[in-house]
Amino acid sequence: MNVRIEEKPLTAEQQKIIQEGFDRIDEELFYAKNRIRTFSWVVVSPPPPRIFIGTLQARLSYGNFHIVEIFVVEEHRKKRIGSLLLEKAIQMAKEEKATMVTIKTSYPMVKKWYEKCGFTLYNELRGYDSSRIVWSLIKRL
Repeated sequence: MNVRIEEKPLTAEQQKIIQEGFDRIDEELFYAKNRIRTFSWVVVSPPPPRIFIGTLQARLSYGNFHIVEIFVVEEHRKKRIGSLLLEKAIQMAKEEKATMVTIKTSYPMVKKWYEKCGFTLYNELRGYDSSRIVWSLIKRL
């Protein structure tokens, strides 16, 4: 499948709102400046028509590149789209000089996939709700 990953940055106004909010938190709680950046990529099919296939959103904070969300539309799964997104995120994390990439999931099959991609388990949260476990995984860079 021929796909293209595009970075969809926040608008300048959105970035300003986010940065000002985190600056206030840093000043109140940590008395330090922390540059938090948000990254977002969207996968679309080539035209015509351009169809949404998936997305990955991440945040960089204190040397941690945390993947907030990764999603691929069901009919496009098992076509390496998720792997391409993950590789793009790890590449960006390295470019940003992050020391680690982290991610959370509550889906056992997704956890196994992250482990296959080189992530290791560092925390397991039980009791999140009645039946789920939330796993936190890390990949050191």
